[in-house]
Amino acid sequence: APAEADTAITAYLAIVPDDVLGEKVQADIMLRKGNAAGAAEVLEKVTAQAPEDFQALTMLGQAYMQSRRPQQAVDAFERAQKLAPDNPQVLRGLALNQIATGQSAAGEADLEKALQLAPDDVPSAEALILVYMRGRQFDKAKALIDDQRKRRPNDPVPANLAGMLEVAQGHTAEARTAYEAVVKQFPDFIPAKLQLAGIALTSGDTDKARDILQGILAKDATSLQGLANLSALFE
Repeated sequence: APAEADTAITAYLAIVPDDVLGEKVQADIMLRKGNAAGAAEVLEKVTAQAPEDFQALTMLGQAYMQSRRPQQAVDAFERAQKLAPDNPQVLRGLALNQIATGQSAAGEADLEKALQLAPDDVPSAEALILVYMRGRQFDKAKALIDDQRKRRPNDPVPANLAGMLEVAQGHTAEARTAYEAVVKQFPDFIPAKLQLAGIALTSGDTDKARDILQGILAKDATSLQGLANLSALFE
């Protein structure tokens, strides 16, 4: 259990202070418990002691990322990348934080490299699709979405991204068709249903939007987004 592990590692470090491995274990437990700031503090100490500890630098980048300190995350991931230039996870972490700090071109390039190194890395692929969409590089986005749909035929997310691409281009009818296809293939995939409700609402078809949202709530009464959207119809 996390609480027991936390107690154990704290007791260990009391006996063997400044043990790098023990401190990394402590930081890992903190990250798992959502204490990113605490983990970053521990890992700053570790990386000062062991500046070429690749694992510690990667964890430090993750801790900064989780605590929403993107520039510090970029610095940590850059240090890690120098030790392992072709590690796709480090490149992805670096890229996402580059984008968060406004370095869009560098982030895009590093995501592309990460995906070349690990073609099945889903987070890199999905992030790059969104980057392409934001940059209005619709052909690149479509090509990558098509690739992801072939790789993940039983995953609704790539098909849903096809709908998002149509929305980004202002193609309402095509977006509706894409989302309807997602719902037909994956009847329990709520994000596509919410998108269809949104399209219906913006098209002035309040009854259809209400029907879709009520259908979501009938299957899952805890769907807060569906409930919020349904409430908005009556405001």
